[in-house]
Amino acid sequence: MKRRKCGVNNKMAVCQQSLCLCLFVLSIVTMVNGADLTYKIPEEQPVNTFIGNILNDTANVRNVVSDEDYSKLRLSFLTEGNAVTSLFGLDEKTGELSVGSKSTLDRETICPFSVNCVVSLDVVIQSPLNQFFRKVSVNVILDDVNDNPPRFPSDSVSLDVSEAVLVGASIPLEGASDRDKGKNNSLQTYEIVPSDGAFGVSFRKNLDGTSYLNLVVKKELDHETTNRYSLQIVAKDGGVPPLQGIMKVEVTVTDVNDNLPKFNKDSYSVNVDENVSQNSVILTVEATDKDSGDNGDITYKLSSHQDQKILNLFSIDPRTGAMVVTGDLQGEATERYDVIVEASDHALQPFTSQIVVTVTVRDVINSSPKLTVNILSGASISEYASLGAAVAHVAVKDSDRGRNGIVTCKLQNQIYFDLQGFDVDEYKVIVAKQLDSEVTHQQNVTIICEDAGTPPLTANSTFVIKVIDENDNAPTFMQMRYSANITENNKMGQSILTVTAHDLDSGTNGEVRYSLASDSSGQFLISPEDGVIMANTRFDYETHKYVNFTILAIDQGKPQKTATAKVAVKILDINDEPPKFSQDIFTVPVSEVARPGELVSIISAMDFESGVNGELEYYFVNKTPSIPFTLLRNGSVILDESLDYEKKSVYEFRVMAVDKGTPPLNATARVIVQVKDINDNVPIITFPNVSNYLVNVTFADTTGTVISRIRVTDYDSGLNGQIHYVITARNDSGRFDINSKTGEIFTTRNYDMDDINMYRLIVSVQDKGSPPLAKHTTLLIKLTKGNGTAAAAHVLGNEQNILITLTIVCVTIVLSATIVLIIVIMRRRDRKREGTNSRQTNGNNETGKYDDPIKSNNINEMKSNMADDGDFGFPVPSDTSSVLQNPSCLDNKTKVRQFTDILNIVNFLSRIPLRIS
Repeated sequence: MKRRKCGVNNKMAVCQQSLCLCLFVLSIVTMVNGADLTYKIPEEQPVNTFIGNILNDTANVRNVVSDEDYSKLRLSFLTEGNAVTSLFGLDEKTGELSVGSKSTLDRETICPFSVNCVVSLDVVIQSPLNQFFRKVSVNVILDDVNDNPPRFPSDSVSLDVSEAVLVGASIPLEGASDRDKGKNNSLQTYEIVPSDGAFGVSFRKNLDGTSYLNLVVKKELDHETTNRYSLQIVAKDGGVPPLQGIMKVEVTVTDVNDNLPKFNKDSYSVNVDENVSQNSVILTVEATDKDSGDNGDITYKLSSHQDQKILNLFSIDPRTGAMVVTGDLQGEATERYDVIVEASDHALQPFTSQIVVTVTVRDVINSSPKLTVNILSGASISEYASLGAAVAHVAVKDSDRGRNGIVTCKLQNQIYFDLQGFDVDEYKVIVAKQLDSEVTHQQNVTIICEDAGTPPLTANSTFVIKVIDENDNAPTFMQMRYSANITENNKMGQSILTVTAHDLDSGTNGEVRYSLASDSSGQFLISPEDGVIMANTRFDYETHKYVNFTILAIDQGKPQKTATAKVAVKILDINDEPPKFSQDIFTVPVSEVARPGELVSIISAMDFESGVNGELEYYFVNKTPSIPFTLLRNGSVILDESLDYEKKSVYEFRVMAVDKGTPPLNATARVIVQVKDINDNVPIITFPNVSNYLVNVTFADTTGTVISRIRVTDYDSGLNGQIHYVITARNDSGRFDINSKTGEIFTTRNYDMDDINMYRLIVSVQDKGSPPLAKHTTLLIKLTKGNGTAAAAHVLGNEQNILITLTIVCVTIVLSATIVLIIVIMRRRDRKREGTNSRQTNGNNETGKYDDPIKSNNINEMKSNMADDGDFGFPVPSDTSSVLQNPSCLDNKTKVRQFTDILNIVNFLSRIPLRIS
């Protein structure tokens, strides 16, 4: 329906407006598959139906063209070589695209074998005044309308079917075809009437849009019972409502034929020269059929449901399958043809198979290019047109392939115009030199195109372009770039630079006014009449070293013409900024094992001044002799002396950064050097401070009682100074244990008579450094029945240690006095026996004859215990041990017996429990 008819009368207005709105919605503009614009409309629309407005829908046209030029834009089809443009109408001023006056846009006629019907148009939008030129690719998608019902090749068919046919057997029929190609409007399904009889129907769609239709036997057939069936097969499309076609089928029950012909390949392909002679055999296809007789005889043909061009160019021998060229391949530009070949048997109801034969055409003969020229804007152009303005569109085609199809074009003897590539095998003739109507009022343009064949072939075209007289000239600066210097901290209004521009026009068109572009950011002023540029701010070198901005020269003509130039102002530095450290305090870690002469750190400051104003040197501020570092002029801190974390862990000093300006400026910062500890001190065991220290424990010490504590000092810090306590050797079977953190030794159980013994523990104290350092000490634990924990087991402080020492001294004195007394008594007894023992003076090695067995056993036990005590460091006099081990040292047996008695007494006294509270 024509858009302008929407509103002829009041009664029809609503319906017509609704239809127009639907058509407009359908013509939504999208960007697909490389097209600039895509419109979508139903087929079969009335003449002059509105499709879309190309000028309004083309992106960015409004943005790049002024309002005045926009109204003068003109649109036109590139008609040469595109016959479909006659199907459409185009308003060259408004850009409205509509259905042509001699077309109904029948989809089935335009795209007979395509599922998607897309009509491609090329439209040029160009300005008669300037260089604006745009080629717009437009795709018009024709939506299928369900206006064709499915049609069978014939309205009725008769079949003979054997009564021996198996249930499920298929009998091929010629299927229906539907000229509609839409997804829903094409053939979709078949039905059979009656649906509950002895036959059913099955089908599958073919490549060419037709379908294979089979009559399927659903029940066993009996010729004697029923020898004839009258059926109807209904083909339906997917439209709403669906359209249908009906074919009557008369079935006579006889015999059956099956097995489809099968090609010996899945596909065929062949390459042929474009100049192959007609009736030349290019390929032979072969198919076989397992059936015998007529059912196995095969006939070949080309499918009738494919492009007519293929049917005109090729044919096939029905008996041999030889494929023949029957047309002129050289006259066609197509390089590849996909030909659908059918093989059918000779059964009463023949089966048919299809296969695709791909024919690739090789280019062997060179043909001349074909040139198409579209002259734009009525073959005229303004002398005001800028360089690059288009005056004509040129398209060249060459049906050859390979090098023969490569074409280059150029203009002959032309200085004002040039040929510019636009697309593949497309060019536009553009203005290459400024036109002047007073010099030349028209130009003859000749285009020559030549292919790359041997020998090369050419084509040419000549046309005339008229030059329309205009008047223009824009101002021109004396320089495109200006530069100037200004010292920072300048005065407001200080003159910096004078710029000059000229305009070749006269009168007001040649009067020039100066102004600043927005990128000057208000930092400058310019005199409109004489172009003097002045400072409008106080500049700071440390903030901006350079300022770049744009100046404008504008004439007073209509329309105004403008010229631009760039100005670069360099800010000159003075020493007005002191250095700045990146931080007020620098914390520098250094290992205590660092060697003198090593680089500890680099202290740096920043100075944004230029030249010597920004060059820095570094000095100590009041360095003292206790600072073991040297500061170089470049800020490097060098170690002078060895460091020891345990002596001093932190050094502090101040440094100064001084620039070389006049006068010099400086800044200071604080430096803290933190000496990092390493594990270089072995733990020191401060208690016990003797080896084989003895601890007495009694039954009164219950589970968990602390009986002693290892005290350790480690001068390292952190993990290097953290101590871990562990028992590394023992013979106590777990009767005692140690706290790994505090070093406290404690009982792990309650004791009985079986536990009485002397036990030995070797305790390791180890720090957590890497690598760890360790030291060991040995503890002797004497477990007796007693009535409490011995004094030595509870070392609670220095006072208790003193008390223990005094007690031991007193006991030693008492024991010494007792021993002296016993010796005196024993010697007195010995004098009385002297006469009787004189003959035994030399028998000192036979101790068993004179000693009491009980005493001997005691002496042996004491010797063993004392030997153990000697191993573990218990403070037993060494001379006593040697005497026990070497009894020959005594003068006689009497002395041995006396000393044995003394030891028995000492042993008795040592077993007396001693408790100090």
